[in-house]
Amino acid sequence: MNIFAGSQTFLGKSFLPFLEKHSALFLENENDYYYHPQKLDSLFKEHNPDFYFNFFEYNEITDAEYWREHAYTINAVALKHIAELCQRHNTRLIHISSLYVFGDVSENPYSPDDAPQPKNVYGDSKFLGEQYILQSQCNNTIIRISDLFDNSLNFNVPYIKYIHNEFHTIHDYMISPMSYVECSRSIDDIINRSSQEVEHIASEDRVYSKDFIQYLIDENSNVDKTNAQVKTMSIEEFSSIASLSKHSSLLPTVKTSPWKDIFSGTLEK
Repeated sequence: MNIFAGSQTFLGKSFLPFLEKHSALFLENENDYYYHPQKLDSLFKEHNPDFYFNFFEYNEITDAEYWREHAYTINAVALKHIAELCQRHNTRLIHISSLYVFGDVSENPYSPDDAPQPKNVYGDSKFLGEQYILQSQCNNTIIRISDLFDNSLNFNVPYIKYIHNEFHTIHDYMISPMSYVECSRSIDDIINRSSQEVEHIASEDRVYSKDFIQYLIDENSNVDKTNAQVKTMSIEEFSSIASLSKHSSLLPTVKTSPWKDIFSGTLEK
């Protein structure tokens, strides 16, 4: 038996087909479990899981600046207890982390060897969660993922805003975008080879955010292309409550594809 937290997230839903070979108990109302450690204790005692898949997180990057306690509770404090339970029950912990653990330490894509230096509450809470996992000495795999996109133009990233038919983004901002499906395949590959390293999942090449947005606009038949505009500005002009790095990309540790290959054919025609 395995426990899966985050089955209702976009990534969790995308990963579900890969769970067919694993019998899994899907947590409902994860916030309740993550705020009440005794419920997690009972869960582990009853099921003694082989795997704990932690796809659950608080990932509202801007709102985390206001809801700091909630961000740290979900992304770090609860995870500390989960990691300790995994160590005690010999459970393998598969944890999804984020590229936002990094700051401006490199102009190149970040490798697992680069020192995290988060610039906002969300990134700091995710990094603290990673530290708690490593300190527990449980059997774990930490998987940092780049920003994920689907075939819509509903972006949940801090460096893109939609204002009055305009997509605003940061000038010369490099990203390594991934689709949910391709990311799920990479996670499955990592699990199958029993990696106990920190892994990175991202497209194998990078693209400016403005060019990526324009590509999605051009390739998506549901978009009114006559009105959709992309506007760039400096990082200083781009108003954001959460502090942002000057670029946002990971160096993948698993074989992936160029971003155009990943998104070609996934867009609504």
